[in-house]
Amino acid sequence: MNAWDALEQLGPNPEPATAARLAGHYAALRQAAPDPVRAARAAANQGLALALVPGTPLAEVMAALEAGLAGLTEPAERGRIHYEAGQVLTRARHGALHAWARQHFAAALADLRRAGDDPEASTGAAAVLGGLALIAYRQQEYDTALGLEQRALLCLERCPPLPAVWQQRLNTALRAGDVCRKGLQEYANARHYYRLARRCARHAGLPGGVALAQQALAALPVKKKGPGAVAPGPGRTGT
Repeated sequence: MNAWDALEQLGPNPEPATAARLAGHYAALRQAAPDPVRAARAAANQGLALALVPGTPLAEVMAALEAGLAGLTEPAERGRIHYEAGQVLTRARHGALHAWARQHFAAALADLRRAGDDPEASTGAAAVLGGLALIAYRQQEYDTALGLEQRALLCLERCPPLPAVWQQRLNTALRAGDVCRKGLQEYANARHYYRLARRCARHAGLPGGVALAQQALAALPVKKKGPGAVAPGPGRTGT
């Protein structure tokens, strides 16, 4: 099993008890592993599962992930673990951890390149750019955050038009719209990205995504007409 399959098996909102059982399962596999590579893979899976168990100390999660990284050499697998480690650190919402998260995201991009991924047309690279964008947003670096989301959208536009890519484009466009609306208060640009998200959702047949885009559009200030109208921010709608 690849080192990121634990998350995919659990789904987006796993029961804490299920995540805890899976963490224990991988801890046992780690102890009984017949070789260092399998032990490292089990350690990485253990860390991914522990990250979904409420109350688990961050140090324990990161120690398992770091043990996985220390024992694995395959670039694609290492890249994914670095990405997940960056995600764990970002979700912790401690500003002091942002530099550490950025280091893992940078390592993820480097490993993906070594694995042969095209950084200009890769869903993995787009995911990493989205992680970096979230850090920039939380640090109120809104221009940087938008630029990173735009780069992620460009990556995804160059990927094969598979359903998963349309889903990722939808999520990225929603985030770009949120940066424009909540951070930069550039409502014309936010409208552009929310409409892009809606098109992606419709193309992929995702009614829930259409609803999210519609809700985001409805949250924008109503355009005023006539004297006293406030013009939207300068157009920055390139994707």
